[in-house]
Amino acid sequence: MKLAALWRNLLRRHDVEADLDEELRETFRLLVEQKIRAGQFPEDAHRAARREFGSPHALKDKIRDVRAGAFVDTFLLDVRYAVRLLRRNPGFTIVAILALGLGIGVSTAVFTAYKAIVARPLDARNPDEMVNLALRHPSGSQQFTFSYPDYEAYRDSSHSFSGLIAFMTDRLALSDAGGAIPSGTRVRLAFTFVVSENYFKVLGVNASRGRTFDSIARRVAS
Repeated sequence: MKLAALWRNLLRRHDVEADLDEELRETFRLLVEQKIRAGQFPEDAHRAARREFGSPHALKDKIRDVRAGAFVDTFLLDVRYAVRLLRRNPGFTIVAILALGLGIGVSTAVFTAYKAIVARPLDARNPDEMVNLALRHPSGSQQFTFSYPDYEAYRDSSHSFSGLIAFMTDRLALSDAGGAIPSGTRVRLAFTFVVSENYFKVLGVNASRGRTFDSIARRVAS
């Protein structure tokens, strides 16, 4: 219904204005008749109704603001004014367009990076069921790092989780196929994860390349 009223107001703008004028005239006439029936002379009733009714133009503006399509009219007027302003100053227009394009590009790049790094869903079978464990000290501070023997103890004694995994970040130097880094060349570093042997099994995912620890263990056992 709102969309229909919007298109009707846009396509039949002159008819809408005529209808609005007719409504205001009829409302004013009814107000005058009401005051005459209350005992006022026609001239006094007309003047009193005029004071109470106020400016027809101001009243029409208020009615337009609450009718469907008014925001479109305001937007189009703002666009026309902005276009005229930019035409008067080409230098400012070029700077504004460049600044706008740069701002949109930076915002898009930041959002893309945030979505890829932070907001990206975890690669797990049930990511909503995953939690991080932390050790709370009596002072109130929290410790999120554990030694590997502590991890093994928690893993073997825990009965509240389907599995516990451990990981840590590390940086490795990449070399060529021979294993030696040529002298005078820059070392390429790779950011990696050092994970426990049950990492893929608990997460319920497979390696995108190569084999997982479970498949290697099964191959050795066979």
